[in-house]
Amino acid sequence: MEEAVVLDAGCGTGLVGQLLAKVRKFQIDGADYSQSMLDEAQAKGCYRALQQVDLNQPLQIAADTYDAVICIGTFTLGHVQPEALHEMLRITKPGGRLCFTVRDEFWLKSNFGSLLNELEQAGQAELTELQTIDYILSEGSKCKLVLLTVL
Repeated sequence: MEEAVVLDAGCGTGLVGQLLAKVRKFQIDGADYSQSMLDEAQAKGCYRALQQVDLNQPLQIAADTYDAVICIGTFTLGHVQPEALHEMLRITKPGGRLCFTVRDEFWLKSNFGSLLNELEQAGQAELTELQTIDYILSEGSKCKLVLLTVL
């Protein structure tokens, strides 16, 4: 079986990449705004490549590069905006998956719901799953867990 190529968008210190590497053999690339976070992610030894990027800007990544993009803990107030989904979809292969979380308070104050509807109406993605789950247990916060299939 060929290894899936995954982008950990907003990889931070590499915790998600580390978990992905334990579950299955993936080729994992990481991208984050903070170089110090990328340095910590590099030390985890699970990334094929790491790059410093602003996920709110066009990505210097070719279209249809990744089998999946995962973005956990990055869509929060003051960080990455919902429109970043357009670039994440662009770099994901047709049939690939985009999995991300959005803190509930950001979901309510942003246009994620309408953006997901627009992406489905435009035939760009299918909403495969949408759940509300625990986010940070110590503060009792919740988040949306979203899984899209790229069309």
